[in-house]
Amino acid sequence: MAKNSFDSLWKEYPFFKDLPFFECGIGWFDLIKELCEKLNAMKPGKSLKVVQVKEKFGGLRFYVEGVSEEKSEKVYKLIAEAEEKSFTTCEYCGKPGKQSGKNWVKTLCDNCRKK
Repeated sequence: MAKNSFDSLWKEYPFFKDLPFFECGIGWFDLIKELCEKLNAMKPGKSLKVVQVKEKFGGLRFYVEGVSEEKSEKVYKLIAEAEEKSFTTCEYCGKPGKQSGKNWVKTLCDNCRKK
């Protein structure tokens, strides 16, 4: 896992400027950072905004708005790929993980699950 925090994303990527906070664990930092690098390489324009980043049902949810029509298919495909990876990545530490829980589903590695 990167030794960074979500603060570095606010500084590096303008599409986070209106996002007040991240609603997920730091273990997904690398997934989110990789997604941001790919989005930024697409030159998304000033209208792209990330409006929410959170955990839901044990997986990453990454919501955006202001996606141009010509780039929407590619943008949403990249987001779907990152969200899919989150289902096998520990939300707390970034190591390989799996979903567990009945009422509250989380994706965690064995070590973090024991804590």
